[in-house]
Amino acid sequence: MITINRGLGFSPKTKPVSQASQPPGGVESGAADNYALEVDSATAVRALNSLVAGGVTAQLALSPFAAASGGTLPAGSVIFGASDAAALAASGQANGLVFRRLTGPLPAVDPIEGAPRIAVLTAAVDQNVWSLRNLGFPADPIATGSTSALNNAGGPNPLANYDVVFNTANWPGITAPTSRARLTAFFAGGGGYIGAGTNGANFLGATGSGEFMGLAATSQSGGGQSGIFYWTNTGGAASPIVGPFPAQDAAIMDPPAWFSAVPATASIDGRLLGDTTSTFASGLWRLPRDASAANAPIIVHGTSTAAGSTARITAFSLNPLYRADPEREWPAVGSAAYWADQ
Repeated sequence: MITINRGLGFSPKTKPVSQASQPPGGVESGAADNYALEVDSATAVRALNSLVAGGVTAQLALSPFAAASGGTLPAGSVIFGASDAAALAASGQANGLVFRRLTGPLPAVDPIEGAPRIAVLTAAVDQNVWSLRNLGFPADPIATGSTSALNNAGGPNPLANYDVVFNTANWPGITAPTSRARLTAFFAGGGGYIGAGTNGANFLGATGSGEFMGLAATSQSGGGQSGIFYWTNTGGAASPIVGPFPAQDAAIMDPPAWFSAVPATASIDGRLLGDTTSTFASGLWRLPRDASAANAPIIVHGTSTAAGSTARITAFSLNPLYRADPEREWPAVGSAAYWADQ
C-alpha cells in the first residue's frame, strides 16, 4: 500500500488480466510403482471421476500410507498404477493436481470398478442431483412414493443400475411397500447409502429402514436459523470420509443440526467445535442454544447394523450439497460415495 499525496500523478505500469493462472500439476518425478491422489477438493473428485470413467484402474486406500517423496497420505486417497502415468500427468496438468509418487507395498485397499452411480431419492432434479452431476457422478432422481416407478411391483426395479443412494428424505410410507422392499434389498445386496440432514438420519433408524439402528439427529430450526459452523476432524487421517481435511474446518448448516445418538459400531468423523459459542462462526443461531450441540457428532460412517445387510453408510447431520453451494464440503461426499460403493 502506498500513499499518493494530493496533486501528485500516479502512472503505474499495468497489464490486463486475460485469464487465470494455471496451478502447477502432474505426477511427481522419480521412480514409482504407483501414484496416489488425495481427494481434497471438488476438482480432485471431478478428475477422479473422469479418470475412472475413462478406464484408468484405481484403488481406494483404507488407511493412511507414506508417499515416496515424504509425508503421509490419508485414507480415502486413490491409488493408480504407474502404467497410467501419462493419463495421470495429463489430468494433473489440466486440473492443477499433483499425483504423489509411491514405492513399495500398498496399504489396505478396495478396488474401484468405476464412478459410483448414485440414485438420489427425490422426485425431480434438485440441488443434490445437480451437485453430484457437477462433480462428475452419474446421478438421477428416483421417486419413492406410492405412485412412483420404484413402488410399481409389476415394473422394472429403478435401483437396479445404481451403486449408492443419496437421500435427504424420510423412509417411504406404508403406502409404498414395494419401494421399501426394493430399498431393503438394495442395502442387503451391498448398495451404499449417503444420508444428509435429520431426515437422512431418521431414514436409517428404528422408524425407518433399520439400517443404522441407534442413529438420531436433532436440529434447531425456525425463523431462518442457519450459518457457518466450525467442526473438528475427529476421524483424522484414518477416516476414509474426511481424511484429507485439516484438524479444524468450517461447514454451512441450514438449520444447525447434529447427531444426538450414534450407533456403538459407527465411527465419528467430525464433531462441532466445543461449546455452542466456539462452534458458531457466523449467521443466525438464536439464544438460548441447545446445549446438547456442544461437541456433538455431525459426520459418521459405518457398516449397516441390519441383519443380512452389507451396506456401507455415511450420514451427515447437515446437507453438504445444500443449494449446490458449499463446495468445500463436496470432497467428503465424493469420498463417501467411493467408500460406499464396494
